[in-house]
Amino acid sequence: MHLIFRSIFTYLAISLFCFEMKLNAQMSVGKKDTLIISKLKLNTKDSEYSPFIINNNFYFVSNRPSEVGVLEYDKNNEFLSKIYEAKKIDSMKFSNLAISNKLNSTLNSGPLSFYKNQVYFTSTGVKKNLKSKLESPLRIYSANLDSNNVFQNITEVNLNLSDSINVCHPAIYKDSILYFTYYKKGSTTGTDLYYSVNSNGTWSYPLICTGPINSNSNEAFPYVYDDKLYFSSAREGGAGKLDVYYINFYDSLKVLNTVKDLNSAEDDFGVYYISDHSGYFSSNRSSNDDIYYFTYAHKPKFEICKEQIVNNYCYTLKEKASYDAMDTVNMYYEWSFGDGQKAKGLIVNHCFPGEGLYTVELNVVEKNSGETFTNELSYDLEVKNERQVYITSFDTVATNSNIEFNSSHSKIDNYTISKYYWDFGTEAYFDTKDVFYKFNKAGTYIVKLLTDGKFKSQTTQFGVFKKIVVIDDYVVPKDKIKEIPKYYNK
Repeated sequence: MHLIFRSIFTYLAISLFCFEMKLNAQMSVGKKDTLIISKLKLNTKDSEYSPFIINNNFYFVSNRPSEVGVLEYDKNNEFLSKIYEAKKIDSMKFSNLAISNKLNSTLNSGPLSFYKNQVYFTSTGVKKNLKSKLESPLRIYSANLDSNNVFQNITEVNLNLSDSINVCHPAIYKDSILYFTYYKKGSTTGTDLYYSVNSNGTWSYPLICTGPINSNSNEAFPYVYDDKLYFSSAREGGAGKLDVYYINFYDSLKVLNTVKDLNSAEDDFGVYYISDHSGYFSSNRSSNDDIYYFTYAHKPKFEICKEQIVNNYCYTLKEKASYDAMDTVNMYYEWSFGDGQKAKGLIVNHCFPGEGLYTVELNVVEKNSGETFTNELSYDLEVKNERQVYITSFDTVATNSNIEFNSSHSKIDNYTISKYYWDFGTEAYFDTKDVFYKFNKAGTYIVKLLTDGKFKSQTTQFGVFKKIVVIDDYVVPKDKIKEIPKYYNK
């Protein structure tokens, strides 16, 4: 991926990640509570990340192409990163999505932070010529939010930096300490977290964060909530690439804690808390930078899930001959299955394409003319799928492959589904109709799908599970692209 504010190292053409750990994220919550993670519908095939809420307005960064005006690109011929805003309806729904014109420059603009009536955000400036592929160093800007929710007086935060230094991802603490991601050209430790102190309206020269915050890998995306400094790091020993950590201000920033609930084998960053039990974060666990909503809730009882039954479409058809065998020198028996297929013989095996009502016939056919001499039998065969919640996925997959688990072929008569829950054998689960998931270790896993809904006007649940075999370096055969049952009477 390439986003100037997604990774300062991509902007500087330096590799962002030093480690690719292959460890499963573990949960650290109580037995009754667990984490629901839901992908926001405002995500696109492009990147969305670093959410922030100001006065019920939802802000985030994206490199999606603009729907109006002239399309603009950065020096790597990719769409520019811009700050977007939308009106927050509820945790998952938003309206009036648009570019936040006041905060965006003609080049890249990025993550923001807010305290009282002051917003801080990142920008590459406006003075250099984009066509010459020159860009200003990354800088932090501030703006005032007036009573009409309009940003005014946009100015650069003066940190007295040289052009060899880039700063981004601001996080303000009590209007007096500004934390940010810092990179100096030629650094051997990648990006680090620095801070600046405001004294009588003047910001100090950047100071490096001491203690366990910085490592020999990259630290970025600081965020302050509830006297805690959150950030992401690619240090060794994490769940994967970028992982979310935090430090408490009250213990003098000496103890490093891991937000294990949110971390995965991929990049996890740009966290924002609504409360102690819910919020948003960014992750590319589905191969793309997307924004997710998380909340702690009582875990559904996946124990009611039953093993998924494989639908049977294959039958053995046989019939005792009634036509005089001596006359079959010029005749043969032919089955017509009602699905466009035919087969010769008194006993045949046939697999129907899916659920449906098929007219099956056995005919005596003249060999020379190919015309039907007589019809031996004709009847309707109803092929029915098991009425069940259904998991559509590969049965055998490769480690670290982004696998789709789909529920769209679930079908139970007189049952209307309102909620879907997925469990992959960890405490965390997903609250969404379909989900992508990566298994990091080879082995056999039990994947469960549970649904809430109404069955004949009564609220109830149905669920299934199936075994998934995960193999290192497994290659999917060309003749088994996707396991999807067919429904004629959907």
